[in-house]
Amino acid sequence: MSKKKKKQDIIPVHTAELANTTGFTVEYFEVGTETEDSPALEKHRDDHYVFYVQDSGFTEILVDFESLRLEGIVAGYIRPGQIHHYIGRYSSGYFIAADPSVLDNHSRMIFEYEQPSRQYINLESTSPLLRCMQLLLENVNQPLHHAVQLNVQRSLVQAFTGMFAAALAQHHGRNSKPQSRADGLLIEFRKLVKEHSMMAKSAGQYALMLNISTAYLNEVVKQQTGFTASYWIQQEILLEARRLLVHTDLTAKEIAYRTGYDDPTYFSRLFKKVTGCSPLDFRVRHRDLSNQFP
Repeated sequence: MSKKKKKQDIIPVHTAELANTTGFTVEYFEVGTETEDSPALEKHRDDHYVFYVQDSGFTEILVDFESLRLEGIVAGYIRPGQIHHYIGRYSSGYFIAADPSVLDNHSRMIFEYEQPSRQYINLESTSPLLRCMQLLLENVNQPLHHAVQLNVQRSLVQAFTGMFAAALAQHHGRNSKPQSRADGLLIEFRKLVKEHSMMAKSAGQYALMLNISTAYLNEVVKQQTGFTASYWIQQEILLEARRLLVHTDLTAKEIAYRTGYDDPTYFSRLFKKVTGCSPLDFRVRHRDLSNQFP
């Protein structure tokens, strides 16, 4: 008799063992083939940023419904909370797992708003990003004789993420202006939305948390991103709903409740209005893509 498949109602979260004194780890990786039970092949999200510089080979990865193939020398990243898994890898390179607190606010703002297809850039073999990563790994591998070495390592991580953010902004035509009060406010708003969007759904609730007026919050967010605060709140909620539809067995009704909607019918109407299809149609379409791979 076959065993009944257990209902999957959560998406696994991978936690990095980050050093308490630094908030990051750095490694060099060489990957050929991976077994089917490898954690990297499991669909999951991380509680930290992942930055990588591939120096040879190729990587195929699925990130929040977008399939990417990275070939040659490439720098990229994955945000905390993004659902991803590796389809195939035959590559080598450098890898940083970093707590969000390690990054400066301006770099984080640039990393927060890119779609998966824009979260990487191709590099030349002489790229400063590649050299910075090499220097960082050399420094991390040296014996620690003084606490100042930890500060140097952290500074190198911040130098890498800062240079990467600037290169990404330039590559995609974004304005990489110096950090302003508006940048800091936007980062705080986005952080609060990630933490509270399942419960707090109005711009006014976030303005209250930030101790500013709703009008000012909308003005800053619209000026910085081109969209209102309400738009980003709705996008965060529906992104989580899409993730749950594809990567769990929860019903549309259960997902409505989990994302903070007491009326499943209203949730379904909103989902269709924003995505162009019903929750169940979305599940069928995207599970077909997701289930092509281990």
